[in-house]
Amino acid sequence: MVNVLSELRKEVKDLLNDAGLRAYDYMENKAVPPFAVVIPDDPYLMPSDTFGGKLNIRFKVFVAGPKGLSNKQAQDTEDMIIKAILALREEYDITDVTSPLPRELIQLNDVTVFGSEITIEATINLEEGEN
Repeated sequence: MVNVLSELRKEVKDLLNDAGLRAYDYMENKAVPPFAVVIPDDPYLMPSDTFGGKLNIRFKVFVAGPKGLSNKQAQDTEDMIIKAILALREEYDITDVTSPLPRELIQLNDVTVFGSEITIEATINLEEGEN
């Protein structure tokens, strides 16, 4: 049986990588910014409005800009957000994007970067292993 949940997370990562972003489909312990990581959202799965037992799956793409909080790092983070949206918008519904605010990355000894979360959604069929 195909694990459609993991496959979709990998697909999102691949789309981001193809757009020139260093992306992960899970959180690396020592990922050094800039990077994007695909994480399950909450709620993760919800009933779809369509017929046939389909579900909506939601992910967040956390975009971590380069180290630092200068205007240059803010602009670089915004560029990453634009690349991510352009890479994902044809395959996934983009439901919201948070402001790129300073975020502490605790796994890197509290390095502070500009970070933003892009929430995306797709409709899947768990029984058939496809979306």
